[in-house]
Amino acid sequence: MNGKWSRFFAASLTGLLTTTVALNAYADRRSSLAGNLLITDQDDVYIYPQLTLDHRNLVSFDYYPGGTVLGLGNTEESAAGLNDGANSMGGAGLLLFGQENFAFGISTHREDQYGATPNAFLGGGDVQLYGPGRLQAWGYMGFNGPISGGDQANQPAGDPSGAGPISVAEPLQLADILLGFKLAPAHSMGARLSIGQHGRKTNVVTTGSDSTVSWNTTVIDLVLGYSLRSSFDLDLNLELGLAFLSNDFVTDQNSPNYADSGSLAPSFSLSGRAMIPLQDQIKLGVLGLIHVNSSNVTNEFGTLPNSTTTADSLSVSASNFFIETGAGPVYTLPDNTTIAAYGTLGFGSSSYDFNSGDEKYSTTSLMLPGFKLALEHWLTDWMAFRTGLTSRYYFAFQDREFDDDNTPNISESSNFYEFMWTVGVGFKLGNFELNGTVTTPFVTDGPAVLSGSQNSMFSLLNATYKF
Repeated sequence: MNGKWSRFFAASLTGLLTTTVALNAYADRRSSLAGNLLITDQDDVYIYPQLTLDHRNLVSFDYYPGGTVLGLGNTEESAAGLNDGANSMGGAGLLLFGQENFAFGISTHREDQYGATPNAFLGGGDVQLYGPGRLQAWGYMGFNGPISGGDQANQPAGDPSGAGPISVAEPLQLADILLGFKLAPAHSMGARLSIGQHGRKTNVVTTGSDSTVSWNTTVIDLVLGYSLRSSFDLDLNLELGLAFLSNDFVTDQNSPNYADSGSLAPSFSLSGRAMIPLQDQIKLGVLGLIHVNSSNVTNEFGTLPNSTTTADSLSVSASNFFIETGAGPVYTLPDNTTIAAYGTLGFGSSSYDFNSGDEKYSTTSLMLPGFKLALEHWLTDWMAFRTGLTSRYYFAFQDREFDDDNTPNISESSNFYEFMWTVGVGFKLGNFELNGTVTTPFVTDGPAVLSGSQNSMFSLLNATYKF
């Protein structure tokens, strides 16, 4: 793939396709459980905002250090495209308050990968959203598709270096408003409105030179939710999102100007979670998700200043779809232990059309099987141990078709396995809780006094106070 197209992917799609709207944050308790959705948590208010009624009257903070995250594979942030300490202080703040029939919340975030509903189903909590783990599962399932901004000529379909999403250049600054209210004793509804903005403008003026680079991305997201509490518990949501981008480079020097613009409209997710009692201390959890998005991006590569040559351009339209479903038991034992396990199946597809048919990509992925297992055990009244794992196996197929008869069409297939485990601890003193996800080297190697390695203890911390 030539340099022009590579720059286009890295600029335009970076600012759009990976900002898949649906702005969210996770308390760190769920990160310790590998993102297991069958153990309910305050995280749920971002997916199902009606649950602000259940988690009202609390204040919560996520602390993510940025830089190197040793919690998931010793991968550095720089490898994910972040620069200049852009994510050196990632995290979130959440305030919920209200009464039995009405609750209200506000939240603010600083992150770089979004999609509350899809990421909650396929991700592993904030340790993945803030850290390099965000380059994992959802890209394989068609959420962001096969385009990574690099040369894919020799990459098999589904290869992590070619199938994963791209990171935006810097984190978006986000704000949420959440509402929850009772319709009747067994019925409740809620809504969450989120607005995110990333903007950067750099102007360089020297003797005889003036150039400006600007990046702007805006996302708007609306989540509507409904819950039923009867002989079983049911949570449903509908998530709609829009994203817009514009990137420009203007100079009076002997370099081409360029302009990128595009929109992701709409991004649509529908999900549900049911908890069905089977017998004392055992419930059956059932999960389901459907996600669809489409996008259009246009890039004008520009010409040299004062040139009479017509500007070159590249346009791309894309659509993504995936569906996932799962089920499994939840055990709530009398010794303050919760165990949740569920298997999942998933299907995803993506299509990309470049310059009105000059080049087309289509990718189909099948996740078979997927599995999540989590344990939370309170060792004492004030200390909890948590651990979880995610295991997924994928089959991926990709076709590349070219309008140019001199360029051969390509069909590829691959299968690959993804595995991740997490460990965390929680401390509770009165109404205050401190939860942390422990970095994997610290778990296996121990502290520096034993191993000699300089491993950080936590990859993410959450502090919550209930009032």
